[in-house]
Amino acid sequence: MYFKETFALCMFVAAVAGSHYNQYSRNYPQKHHGPQYREPSYDQGYKNVKLHKLCSWNVVSYTHANNLDRDDSWASCKVDSGRAFVPENNLPLGFAFSDDRRVFVSLPRNRLGVYSTLAYFHLDDIKDEQCPPLLPYPPRANHTLDSECCSGDNLVNVNRVSLDSAGRLWAVDRNALGLNDKIWEHGSPALVIYDLKTDTLIRRVLLPSDMYQKYQLGLVALTINVNSKDANDAYAYIVDTWNGCVVVYSYKQNKFWKLCSPEFFSDAKNSKLSVKTRKNKEVTYWKDNFFTDCSRDFKNQELMCTSDCSLDVFTIPFADLNSEEVARCYPKPNVRFLGEKCDKCQSSVHTLNKETQVVWQLQEQKYGVGCWNRESPLTPESVQTVVSDHDRLPYVTDIELTSVDLSKFKDNYHDRSYANSYGHKNGNYIVVFSNNYQSVVEHGFDHHEENFGFYFFEENEALEAYPQCLQKSYSVSYKPSSYHGAPEPNYSGRQSYQHQSYNTKPYQPPTYQPSYKPAPVYVAPNPTYHPRSQYGSSQYSRTYRNPKVNEDVQSK
Repeated sequence: MYFKETFALCMFVAAVAGSHYNQYSRNYPQKHHGPQYREPSYDQGYKNVKLHKLCSWNVVSYTHANNLDRDDSWASCKVDSGRAFVPENNLPLGFAFSDDRRVFVSLPRNRLGVYSTLAYFHLDDIKDEQCPPLLPYPPRANHTLDSECCSGDNLVNVNRVSLDSAGRLWAVDRNALGLNDKIWEHGSPALVIYDLKTDTLIRRVLLPSDMYQKYQLGLVALTINVNSKDANDAYAYIVDTWNGCVVVYSYKQNKFWKLCSPEFFSDAKNSKLSVKTRKNKEVTYWKDNFFTDCSRDFKNQELMCTSDCSLDVFTIPFADLNSEEVARCYPKPNVRFLGEKCDKCQSSVHTLNKETQVVWQLQEQKYGVGCWNRESPLTPESVQTVVSDHDRLPYVTDIELTSVDLSKFKDNYHDRSYANSYGHKNGNYIVVFSNNYQSVVEHGFDHHEENFGFYFFEENEALEAYPQCLQKSYSVSYKPSSYHGAPEPNYSGRQSYQHQSYNTKPYQPPTYQPSYKPAPVYVAPNPTYHPRSQYGSSQYSRTYRNPKVNEDVQSK
């Protein structure tokens, strides 16, 4: 009897210890070599695409911030200068790769104690999958704030940055702080341009008062369009997400103007989003951005824009954006609706490969990255989920297509080579940044958990697994049986006038043809049959575009 009781007690102690060990390794993953990688699931849209880890932080650190005092006070000068440093409030949002293997990171000042709103690190300084300490940018030697507290020449609050082909860094300093739902303005927003070769300021231009709304932080992102033959012929397209406008800056003319249109206002029905934290708690939140990001489409000479609270994608011609006279005459029917993405496919950031016309987009609610082809009709079925990992990508915030060599950071998951896949340029990587923002808000900041991470995968490998993103027409569609379920048969989403003639029937393999010629057989003709309209009507109809009212009209 004593032996049975002892054995039962030992089994109970082992079970409790195992449960506590699992919980401990869950809360402190980097003490156990980071989040455990789980084999991809076909149900998640994962198929032979390996997600490699570049580096990560538990807590963001700076090279020159070790001797700073922690200060949670509301002294505005300390907030601006970065002399106050609260590590838990430094939450990176965006990033950009430069040709000299530097990674620029933006840290919006939405909380107290952000040491530097723009910083960088070198890829070659990464060791053991740990991101090195950040270096403030521009270097402190060129910073005017140390000589004058709260100087207007300092970078106060940067949301995202953009690098152009001429070796310049562009950023919009909103020159205001968003703290505790309050906005502290320190001056007009400014467009700053730095030379990456010398790390010196080239130009700092204040936005005119009629280009933005006071007490708003709506200038969230910018896209740069540079003439390959003339670096001075450059335009910056600044997204004013709260007012439904694109603020345009001409580098050659040194002048601002803006373009506004009703299409920039997204549909509020898709503004409710939800994700789960690593502790499996569902978090629901709302987005109030009209549109958040734009990418350059050089092939069609258009700017492609989307919103993180909408499924719609639309384009604006470069010719309209680059002309002040045309921009002032908007709205015009030149803003074209491309289509609608799949459910839970709202994306705050996307990027486009100008060679293959493949669009890579964040999928916030799916914890990963999706793709679709710009030359194919955009429908919910055409968007593919390529990567999905809840543990390592709990809250994706930025994505970039880069040709910087990251091969030494791969873990050799695949043995086969994709060097000749589809004949397009090799060496491109899709880099994704994810932070643990929702978990920090819900559960507090955990110093022993991976809170910020850079992950990447090979573009060729993803396109090998998902050739749908390369196809140019649905007539040659390939749908793997292991991918997402069939779309709803009665889908009646908004259709574009551009997509009237493509074939929506699934691909049928060619039938076997005998070598001999069979005898002719008379077959009675079938009665005339009119297919069901794409708008769900039982009567056949045709859709055309009325340019006067800029909407689709049906003719019966």
